[in-house]
Amino acid sequence: MKVNVFHTVSAGVVSALAMAAVTDAQAAGFGLYEESAKGNAMGGAVVGRTPDASAVQVNPANMTDTSGFQSMVGVTAIGPAGKIKTPEGNYKLSDQWFAPPHAYVTWQPVDEVEWLSPFRLGVGLYSEFGMGTSYSGNWAGRYNAIETKLESFTISPSIAYKFFDKLSVGAGFRAMYMDFYNDRLLRTPDQSLAPLPGFLSDYWGPTMGRTSVHGDGWGFGWLAGIKYEVLDNLDVGIVYRSRVRMHIEGDGWYEPRAKIPTGPYAPYLPIAPRSHSADGNATVILPSSATAGANYYLFERKLNLGAAVTWTEWSTYDALNVTFAKPLIPGVSESIRSPSEKDWNDVWRFGFGASYNLTESLSVMAGYVYDMCPINSQHTDFMMPAGDRHIFGVGVGYALDNWFVNVGYNYLMMVETTRTVDNGGKPLRATFSGMDAHMFAISTGVNF
Repeated sequence: MKVNVFHTVSAGVVSALAMAAVTDAQAAGFGLYEESAKGNAMGGAVVGRTPDASAVQVNPANMTDTSGFQSMVGVTAIGPAGKIKTPEGNYKLSDQWFAPPHAYVTWQPVDEVEWLSPFRLGVGLYSEFGMGTSYSGNWAGRYNAIETKLESFTISPSIAYKFFDKLSVGAGFRAMYMDFYNDRLLRTPDQSLAPLPGFLSDYWGPTMGRTSVHGDGWGFGWLAGIKYEVLDNLDVGIVYRSRVRMHIEGDGWYEPRAKIPTGPYAPYLPIAPRSHSADGNATVILPSSATAGANYYLFERKLNLGAAVTWTEWSTYDALNVTFAKPLIPGVSESIRSPSEKDWNDVWRFGFGASYNLTESLSVMAGYVYDMCPINSQHTDFMMPAGDRHIFGVGVGYALDNWFVNVGYNYLMMVETTRTVDNGGKPLRATFSGMDAHMFAISTGVNF
């Protein structure tokens, strides 16, 4: 089979752009669900009732559970780990820590005027998508991925209205910024993978060079939610998040691995690739999702039992084209577009949680999440480990007057999975083993 060298490079760039939204081992797919320390500890089971400022992100309709001015700010520190078993040996993920932040404010603008008092306004700053994986430069899958990093931040102004005692609705606008970086090695084509003359491989060895991409962009979407009080102690909620069309612009780089020799072949090397860069762009369609949840209170509302289920439309991530203004490797190809097939699956996420007020000031939380993996087994890559996830959480909260602080810990355990990965044009059988992550979260705020 003949493969264009530029196609090989651009396919890696496509993968980098497409995987710019994958998470660093805390969620199957590339969504982040770390909305707050309490929400994390309860497995996200706070959709039916969210009596704090994180309602801006969880379910904007729940902002009507708040009064006056409420604020929250916090961060979740995430440390993924694991190893990949291949026929060439076992390799570990490089040690890294990530810290997606969250900050929210809700406000009841008018309390005295009857027709205005049901309104709530809010704004949130949080991370909906993100990832980070890093491997040593000489590991077996280096022709698929070495390092990928992604950061995203969403700014979401929201509004909610309580129609009557039992029914509330809310909606928000999402402006999302995304920044990413990725690099990998490019395998030297053999004689059957022309256009390079076969004798060049004698000089270049198995690695032709290194490719890197860096880009950023903005995308826009919306979310809407509804909350209904079925009973005095039972609340249900539904929230929908739209697709976000993310347009990424950046640069691609190609750096040769070795020097082209001089000598008798020099006159015949006008197409030999040199260090080069090119502008590029791509479009990522981030998926829509729908979440439904319920919260049930017992023992004079001291015990809160919650459940939530999320459907995510990962089938929007079926393929991606990257476009360069000019060939990334001059003289090798005139092509400036290359498709990358992913064909992911729509999946479900299930969360269960509980909180209990030990005293007026002290509370404890716990939760569990089962998160399905959307990655098509035919299109797995090393930028994100493949496999379903189990997430266990615990937390504690303390409130004093109008001030509060919540802390939580979650442990993620990924189901061991074996897949075949395209490693620069050659298949590599790999087992994702011992993949886990430790997550420490803290949220604090003042209400008045």
